[in-house]
Amino acid sequence: MYLRKLPLASALSIALLTSVSATALAEDIDLSNTLPFSNQDTGIGEITLQSDGALTLEGNRWVATPGGYTITENTVLEFEFSSTSQGEIHGIGFDDDNRISRNKIFHLHGTQSWGIDNQATYTAQNGEFQTFRIPVGQFYTGSGMQLVLVNDDDSANPNNNGTFRNVRLMDPTQNPGDGDPGDGNPGDGEPPQDPPPSDDNGCMDEFQRALLEAHNEVRSQGYNCGGTSYAPAPPLTFSCQLGEAAERHSTDMANNNHFSHTGTDGSSFTDRIGDTGYRYRTGGENIAAGQRSVDSVMNSWLNSSGHCRNIMNPSFTEYGGSLVRSSSSTYSQYWTSVFATPR
Repeated sequence: MYLRKLPLASALSIALLTSVSATALAEDIDLSNTLPFSNQDTGIGEITLQSDGALTLEGNRWVATPGGYTITENTVLEFEFSSTSQGEIHGIGFDDDNRISRNKIFHLHGTQSWGIDNQATYTAQNGEFQTFRIPVGQFYTGSGMQLVLVNDDDSANPNNNGTFRNVRLMDPTQNPGDGDPGDGNPGDGEPPQDPPPSDDNGCMDEFQRALLEAHNEVRSQGYNCGGTSYAPAPPLTFSCQLGEAAERHSTDMANNNHFSHTGTDGSSFTDRIGDTGYRYRTGGENIAAGQRSVDSVMNSWLNSSGHCRNIMNPSFTEYGGSLVRSSSSTYSQYWTSVFATPR
């Protein structure tokens, strides 16, 4: 995995091959454009943006994203955190005035107990990632807020570090339905749609065929993804191995009430592709949860620039898709699309 070192106030936009969507249920937070926060950031230590979008802080660094996030009483902050060297304070929270507030930063790790304690305590060993879900809306609310990341140590030569990834805001009380009874979203009065029965044509059933056809219809016309126009792209071919990778991840998310590109076994989408024996040059993955039809999940993906870019990427030539349901999980429907260019 390559690393890119970021200067103190540098802005970087990276085109990730992985992207995530949960319609109104979740909002990903981009960590690629952070600035020093308050007067606490001394500039001592590196800020490293990793190729998967994770952000590592080393030394004495306090940073914040641009503002614009709304915290309601139902908002939950979900993220993964790891550290191989403990400092004085490792924390995360939201603020809107560029002034430190110990009643808004959740204490994750460190020798000092500054911040909101006993809500998120890092206990993993050997620098492993630990997933947290903090009901931040139960502590404070607000609009136009910045996400603040803390990696504090005031010693002369601090070597502490903390890495944050897969940061998103969620509202478990919201239904992904948008009130349109014809779009297949739950909560719109439309019953769940079951996948059509399998046909006898290789590994692809009729439901997977519908996903493939929906992707190829968009590619055949071209599309504007977040302000970038993409010309028509060649059609994708269904790959049994990529379908297997997609099915594995959708099943994992559905069975374990989990929503992340990282599997509950710690696997990445590249691991899952590789485990099938598929050899590839480039790859990508889109996931979504809650939508109950091919049309509704495609609309969700196309309305998100990251997902849309994966769909329209002309370098991708093969595809595998999957939907797995679980009535006992939060979102009930879990979708995975896997794209690749074979060697």
